[in-house]
Amino acid sequence: MATRGGGAAGRYEITMASTFGLEEELQVVGPGGALSRHDLDTPEAAPPVRHGTTSCELHRCALEVQTPVCTSVDALVRKLGLLRAHARARARRRGLDVLAAGLHPFSSWLTQSIRQDPDAYPHYARLVGEYADVARGAMSFGLHLHLGLADRALRMPVMNRLRAVLPELLALSASAPLFRGARHRAPELAA
Repeated sequence: MATRGGGAAGRYEITMASTFGLEEELQVVGPGGALSRHDLDTPEAAPPVRHGTTSCELHRCALEVQTPVCTSVDALVRKLGLLRAHARARARRRGLDVLAAGLHPFSSWLTQSIRQDPDAYPHYARLVGEYADVARGAMSFGLHLHLGLADRALRMPVMNRLRAVLPELLALSASAPLFRGARHRAPELAA
């Protein structure tokens, strides 16, 4: 990893990150657009391993895709595109589709089934046991970037630089004009 800077101002320029990875929770929807229970996370529905993996989430209407570890942003974007295309193709063969968005505009968490088998999904059983409706109601679908920095000394400076753009990231996360079927003011407030 090449870096320059530091100095009195504490500025660092990262010219090459070690590794990147993405996890994204996709919404699985039926023909009318409502969230739909699915079986797209079964082993036979998995994408080719070289492109990444898929897994389940607490809510049965979500599908998580995970890229492999990548060494460039171009490779990361390409792998995410392949995973989304694979998930969409599998969903369409079952009369479903997938969406990449933070919130669903009209489906309620109250009508969504969850994974409840404590033997098959002990982590989810613990979450629901401890947090009850808070866990059941957490119906957001995220995109998580993992950045691996080989130089441990860069980790805090990078995090400190990211703090400067947290307002913009929050505005992007609040950009959905509809929530639970109704318009809300978050996009106006974020602008």
